[in-house]
Amino acid sequence: MSEKQPVKFGDICREVKLTTKDPIADGYERYIGLEHLDSGSLKIKRWGTIAEDNPSFTRVFKKGHILFGKRRPYLKKAAIAEFDGICSGDIIVMEPTHNLDVPELLPYIIQSNSFWKHAISTSSGSLSPRTKFKSLSEYPFSLGGAEEQNRQLNISEKFNKAINDSREAYNSFQKMFTALLEKKLLGNDTGAQRSIDQICTIVRGSSPRPKGDSRYYGGSIPRLMVEDIVRDGKYVKPCIDYLTEEGAKKSRLKEKGTLVIVCSGTPGTVGKPSFLDFSACIHDGIISLDNIDESIVRKEYLYYLLLLNQRQIFNLATHGGTFVNLTTSIVKKMSYIFPELSYQDHVIKSFQELEKYNENISKKSIKIELLRDAVAI
Repeated sequence: MSEKQPVKFGDICREVKLTTKDPIADGYERYIGLEHLDSGSLKIKRWGTIAEDNPSFTRVFKKGHILFGKRRPYLKKAAIAEFDGICSGDIIVMEPTHNLDVPELLPYIIQSNSFWKHAISTSSGSLSPRTKFKSLSEYPFSLGGAEEQNRQLNISEKFNKAINDSREAYNSFQKMFTALLEKKLLGNDTGAQRSIDQICTIVRGSSPRPKGDSRYYGGSIPRLMVEDIVRDGKYVKPCIDYLTEEGAKKSRLKEKGTLVIVCSGTPGTVGKPSFLDFSACIHDGIISLDNIDESIVRKEYLYYLLLLNQRQIFNLATHGGTFVNLTTSIVKKMSYIFPELSYQDHVIKSFQELEKYNENISKKSIKIELLRDAVAI
């Protein structure tokens, strides 16, 4: 191919279906779950040890394979394996075919915005949508010959480095931010200690049943999901799921500015706090903290307390199977020291300034990603 030709993803990529019944005996030491893949990053920074965790996974991957998260593809999880191992059944293992002259280009094709849109549009399931390789293989795009592919690879690698540098800056900021949180919030032990139920009303979200019923689902009223909070952070804009007016009556409608906390989910998500950026119903995996007594604690100061103590909150939750559950009874008993309001206001102002700096880093990263998408295959 000298000029660009129309192809389908299945022409240049295939699914690898290697399995093992005894990974340790077969020489595998590490495993990868979806929780080990970072959204938008091709690098794997974490993994599990088979001998310690004894996962039930049987799917095998080899160094150089692409690991693609087929569950909830809107999270954009795909990475290059840097070692041999086993992985979750929610991960598709891929490798380039001989039709791709420059095989190193494959991960960048997968990371293109248009490919993710295709993956999302072909996923099915309301609570935990999944796509399939068969659907991904139908993704159409234009591909040039070896010279054009090498040119595209060179551009993609430069953009990838710029994005990684931006993420490193963000990660460094997060470490500094956490250290300052500890200093400001844990370094002041003056004030009254009160339990959460003494300063607000705790309400767990609700989901209409049965799930997917057209009487309740598919309307125009946004419903806050755990994934929304994981994606957006401090100010969340629900955009994954929507309810009808009848569905909203069977849920919990909360107004803009409500402080919420994840109470059910996977490790790393439970205990995560956020503010609703606009009114929305809340899923039953989320708790809202209503009627906060701001004569005792500023709403934003409470947010920072919860953010700092997310790990401890997670440890308080009940652990069973894949999901972790934080009950309203547990939340009610959580207690913190609340210093005088003038100190709280000082802390809030300090961290708001830091967050503005972090926002600039995020905007820079977004601009780089938009430029990458503009020149992507």
